[in-house]
Amino acid sequence: MFNDSKTEFVIIGSRQQLSKVTIASIKVGGCDIQPLKHVRNLGIWFDNQMSMNIHVGKVCNKAFRGVYNIRQIKRYLSVESTKCLIHALVTSHLDYCNALLYKLPQYQYDRLQKVLNAAARITCLMPKFAHITPVLKELHWLPVKLRVAFKIALLVFKTLNGLAPQYLSELLVVKPRTTYSLRSDSETLLVIPKVTGSLLAIGPFSTLGQQYGILYHLA
Repeated sequence: MFNDSKTEFVIIGSRQQLSKVTIASIKVGGCDIQPLKHVRNLGIWFDNQMSMNIHVGKVCNKAFRGVYNIRQIKRYLSVESTKCLIHALVTSHLDYCNALLYKLPQYQYDRLQKVLNAAARITCLMPKFAHITPVLKELHWLPVKLRVAFKIALLVFKTLNGLAPQYLSELLVVKPRTTYSLRSDSETLLVIPKVTGSLLAIGPFSTLGQQYGILYHLA
């Protein structure tokens, strides 16, 4: 059963759209629920403009806390043990539902990248201002922005190869062959649905997969 008093809701829109909304509350059971500026669902924080700023901030706080705790005991850990703790306490936060971070402004990716860089330096015992790119390559860690692209690519791959739930499979439509003999007929291209609106509608799963130019050959 639902607890009416703990129900939350948020009105999502651009700043201009929100200025036109005058909903003071809604009735849920016997309770009047007022709109909030941000709410949490399955561990993800959504704000009323879908900027993901609140979510990124909370992810950074949790991940940096993990980095700090690992740093306190680093001298007692081997490199492999450190990697295990980093994956459990740091990158697990960065990777959780990170497909929702698609097309964020670069400064948001930079905030998350600082966490990953700090984790890499602790793992390899590198100085604070050492160049980080060779360290990430040595650890085989993708930058945060590419981790988001990889997550979407992996979901599309699993979906096209029957390894994903049915509700994801229904979102992707393979482009039919043309009546002409084209090179693209030998490739598995996806139909790109039309997406209109502002950045609040960054596009459904079917749009994201194709916008990354993901081409798959079905088995």
